[in-house]
Amino acid sequence: MEGAGETGFAASHLIVGGRSEAHRVGVTETTYDDRGTVWRTRLEVGDQVVHLEQDTCADWPAHTFGPVVSTSRSEGGKETARSWNYCEWMPDNTEELLGVYLAGGIAVRQSRLARIVDERIVFPEDVLPGGSGGPR
Repeated sequence: MEGAGETGFAASHLIVGGRSEAHRVGVTETTYDDRGTVWRTRLEVGDQVVHLEQDTCADWPAHTFGPVVSTSRSEGGKETARSWNYCEWMPDNTEELLGVYLAGGIAVRQSRLARIVDERIVFPEDVLPGGSGGPR
């Protein structure tokens, strides 16, 4: 992730000791579960490294959340106490599938049948002909 533009937008904020520090450049590495959902994340912001686990999902696959597993500060002997994370991630075809959903082409209960393949939500043929809501 990288902030850009004339506004000086900072793509990430690291909050340590109640103080927010803006960063324009960060590195994100994600690990996915067998369904393609973001399940672990490693964030590098400035000189800080944070390891997250997303063990709960709200409105799959966009929003996952869970505990902060460790930070570069905890590796130095400091404990991470009562910390959690909330990640937002949108597969490439989210917008076109939203149109299909709003038109009644996909029921909410059918989302459990979907998987993420190559950054796209894909449904079984019997749920959504073509599987992914449109051409690539």
